[in-house]
Amino acid sequence: MNKTLYRIFTIGLLAGIAVMLAGYIYSFASSISPENMSMDTNNLINLFTARRFSPDLLLYLGLAVVTLTPVAGSIFALAYYLIHKQYRFAAAAAAILLVLAAGVWIGYLRS
Repeated sequence: MNKTLYRIFTIGLLAGIAVMLAGYIYSFASSISPENMSMDTNNLINLFTARRFSPDLLLYLGLAVVTLTPVAGSIFALAYYLIHKQYRFAAAAAAILLVLAAGVWIGYLRS
């Protein structure tokens, strides 16, 4: 289990960083400075509907991968503990998922 969790976290972190780095490189190659890039979440829908590919899309995608990596690890741990009938640890993994979900919900309410 530890090796699998290590792989999930390592691959998620490296993939997220690689996608964000690609976004920054594409941004610099397109002569768009990071100070001028809009990181406003209200414009997030425009990133997906724009005809021209935006470097912001890569930055948001990389951030989403890095953010969802702990969720994937918690889901794996929950499934592992349920399969091996270790219900106390499964309850702890479920509690972690609930805390993560509560954080998303509270963040959504504040926006």
